[in-house]
Amino acid sequence: VQLVVNGESWGLYANVEQFDKDFLDAEYGTRKGVRWKAPANPRGGAGLAWLGDEREAYQRAYELKTAVEDENAAWDRLIGLCRALNETPESDLERELPKLLDVDAALWFLAVDAATLDGDGYASRASDFVIWEGPDGRFRVLPYDSNEVLGAGMRGGRRPGGGQPPQ
Repeated sequence: VQLVVNGESWGLYANVEQFDKDFLDAEYGTRKGVRWKAPANPRGGAGLAWLGDEREAYQRAYELKTAVEDENAAWDRLIGLCRALNETPESDLERELPKLLDVDAALWFLAVDAATLDGDGYASRASDFVIWEGPDGRFRVLPYDSNEVLGAGMRGGRRPGGGQPPQ
């Protein structure tokens, strides 16, 4: 969004919609499904990595944002996605992954994350993104908290384009 106040340009700002049931209804035509957040983590987040079978490891890396009847089952499905992403043989990925993940949407997510230089996003820190498991059982990854896009933030401790941040 280009912000103009009293005729004076204040620059470009990211305009981000709240990731809630209203968003899901507008974008996907449903308010159902399970939402998780991978919160900002300066040391790096989980990034859908395989952290083993124990739920506790995932519960430290993600926040369940939806009240669900069976939380353990929801966590197990997220763990299953992480396992599939990291342990499925490459020869089987094209066949198996679309059963669990909206691959086209994930590729768009990764492309936008990289193109906008999100200094606190998936590509830079494997954090500050959200995950939604739709009623169809497939996961979608979506950006979250895009306040460090377009060079406004840090990438791996350095500003995009090089140089250290001002002290």
